[in-house]
Amino acid sequence: KPLDELDRRMLVKLTAGFDEKQQDGKTRYNPRAAFVRRLMLTAMGGDLEAHRKFDPRAQGADLSAWTHRSAIGRDYFVRVEYSGFLFPFGHRATLVKLTERKFQWRAVNDRVAFLRQRFFIVVRDRTIEYPGAAPQEFNGRSLPFSHVTCAVDVTPDLDVPGGRAADRLPADFYVPDTDAMHRMAFWPSRGANNDYRFPLVGTDGTGRRVAFEMPLLFISELRNTSADTDTLRTYWNGHPDAAARRVAPLGGQTVRMAPASPGAEDVDLPLIDAEIRAARPTSGMSATPAKKLQQYPRFGAYHARLAAIERLTGQPRPEAFKFYQPYLDGGMGTGAVFAEITGATKLSFDGANPSSSVGGIATPDLSPSGLSARHGVASGAIGSVAGGNFDPAAFFPDAKLLGFYPLKLLLAQLPMDDSGKTPKITTVEAGDKIRTVFAITQTLKTGEPLPGFLTGAGGHDTVFTLDTRVDAPRNGGTPETQVTGTLTNFRISFFGALIIHFDRLRFLTVPGRKPDVDVDLNPETGVTFGGALEFINKLKDFIPANGFSDPPNLDVTPTGITAGYSLGLPAVQVGILALSNITLGASFSLPFTGKPPTARFNFAERQNTFNLTVAMFGGGGFVAMVADTSGIQEIEAQLDFGAQIAINLGVASGSVYVKGGFYFHYATEAIQFEGFVEMGGRLSVLGLISVSLTFHLGLTYELLEKAGNNGIRSSKLFGQATLTVEIEILFFSMSVDVSVEKTFVGAEADPTFADLLPDRAMWSEYCAAYA
Repeated sequence: KPLDELDRRMLVKLTAGFDEKQQDGKTRYNPRAAFVRRLMLTAMGGDLEAHRKFDPRAQGADLSAWTHRSAIGRDYFVRVEYSGFLFPFGHRATLVKLTERKFQWRAVNDRVAFLRQRFFIVVRDRTIEYPGAAPQEFNGRSLPFSHVTCAVDVTPDLDVPGGRAADRLPADFYVPDTDAMHRMAFWPSRGANNDYRFPLVGTDGTGRRVAFEMPLLFISELRNTSADTDTLRTYWNGHPDAAARRVAPLGGQTVRMAPASPGAEDVDLPLIDAEIRAARPTSGMSATPAKKLQQYPRFGAYHARLAAIERLTGQPRPEAFKFYQPYLDGGMGTGAVFAEITGATKLSFDGANPSSSVGGIATPDLSPSGLSARHGVASGAIGSVAGGNFDPAAFFPDAKLLGFYPLKLLLAQLPMDDSGKTPKITTVEAGDKIRTVFAITQTLKTGEPLPGFLTGAGGHDTVFTLDTRVDAPRNGGTPETQVTGTLTNFRISFFGALIIHFDRLRFLTVPGRKPDVDVDLNPETGVTFGGALEFINKLKDFIPANGFSDPPNLDVTPTGITAGYSLGLPAVQVGILALSNITLGASFSLPFTGKPPTARFNFAERQNTFNLTVAMFGGGGFVAMVADTSGIQEIEAQLDFGAQIAINLGVASGSVYVKGGFYFHYATEAIQFEGFVEMGGRLSVLGLISVSLTFHLGLTYELLEKAGNNGIRSSKLFGQATLTVEIEILFFSMSVDVSVEKTFVGAEADPTFADLLPDRAMWSEYCAAYA
């Protein structure tokens, strides 16, 4: 229908409603007659060409313009315009219903003039500015855009307003529930499941333009009343039909989310999407609802990339955010927190995400909880940072120094400031670069020795420094990263067996150079052995204190650093004692994966054993040990020894020897011990008769604790003994071998002592036998 029943009632009211009021309900309305260019009545029907714009309008009418052309009682052009708004941004818009008569072929030689009707929306106010003050909710802090522009003047042709149930609001919003009422509140669409997405451009506090598209509601100005907008707001913010439609995809564009000030500049976020919610004005409704939508847009939940963490770790870090409520209520507080992270995942450093990107000497595992304009990423209880306080237990709940000691026990509680003593994880624009900084420097607490870690070694302060700076060109070039991690004057005890005294441990990465590590040991007490290894302390005199500083062996990988050296010692000859082929080695491993550091010391090596002879006795071997802060992780040792003596009495000569040895290997899940003894002798009489005898006994013991075996250890002992006797008489020779092999196996299937005493009565009887 070119004009429906509601259109005709409105036209009568607008052109002849002398008793009507204007839309404010108070001012008298003066009706306006239509402009008529042609009016003619005939017996075949009338001709009409009329038009009129209606502004102001009578109360209860949103029809703002009417153009009507008909000939001989047949409409051929009717245009009706209805005033309204695009909800929730508030752009004034006009819904146009255009009906035209079009000649079309219905069949061959059958051309008919059909009435064709289409709808589209004309955007009247392309740009809406928001006050950033009352009556906007929270003085505009909940909306980062100062104004939003609709980037289209006229939409493409749309589907019939409210033609689909999904395009309409709940039925109780339409009274009566008619097609004419549906056009007063509907989702503009272009067919089934195809909402029209309005192109919009938001402008933030820096003047940065952010483009996005999303569906909007068209709302007649007649429904722009207090009761109706409350219903609309409830529907928009909470109805399932609106849930996906109110989310604006932003594609990672940077938006300034809070005002910046000197020292509080980290307020820009790369937004993935944002939920646009509707908010009621704080100071009441406008007296002219035809001029202004009685709602303001605001941000609800939004997703953004945590840019500072992404640049530090090189890993994508999308998070869900919302504005921090105290910031909305009163603006920036002491800690300048403006955003809260909802459901954040813990940032952990492991093989896939090594700590070399943030200084190497610590694994600062964080639980991101919010954003501060002054201090960047907040961790743990956000209220602590918002109050301007640094609580290590909240900020670094699981962070480890050197992979094993909790940072929260070492760092001091301090006011959050710019002194560098409290963490700063920020991303700010610096000229033509975007600079990301993660920095903290503190003098650690000195007091009682801590398990495996002692601060204040040598009477000097232990200073902990992490300083990471990533400069990324704004034009998208290659970022430059500089990383420094330093820890001074501390000791690490590897389960009391090895104690290393560090004057300085430093990790350094600068652009264009390989990572560098300096490990400076104390010149007097750099390496000390304790416990069962205390007897080796004399060897530490041969270990250079700066052996780890720019060492011959430095291996830097994405998962950690290993620094070490090997030192050859001259042979020692004292009388009948000779010690040769002596080497000492030491290495220090600092993982970037959150595991504790390890140290390895060796006296000779498996492939290059030392040699020791004393008169007729001789042997050799090696000893190597690996330990970390929780204990000895591996010991490997081998030693063999023996003696030989010969005698010649003329008519008879002979020799006898005895030798033995062992190999021992201990690891956290297995123990292996191998030993052997071999004895032999030879006797020759006048060169005519020779007798030789050889006896060899070897034993191997294994203790295993295999994964998936319910933690039950299994052990095995097996050995072999061989006796060889050889006799030579002139041209006759004979050899006899006798061997025996025995294996003792212990497994979880073997009966235990408890299995042999199945009940208490038998146990009591057993005990009574020994009473």
